[in-house]
Amino acid sequence: MAGTGGVGPGLAFRILEQGYQLRIPRTFAALILIAVKGILINLATNRVSGMILRNRRESAVKREG
Repeated sequence: MAGTGGVGPGLAFRILEQGYQLRIPRTFAALILIAVKGILINLATNRVSGMILRNRRESAVKREG
């Protein structure tokens, strides 16, 4: 979102650029893309952490029993 590894500008730069040029639809499109990326990253992180913690809980239950 901040950039593409130094190769080009990211979405945050695009939002500022489009805002200065009064291209409001493109600004909102970039905002929506950032929101969707944030949601996808959140879902992926929750899924991975759930898988890791599930395995840890199962091993803890086996040790207790």
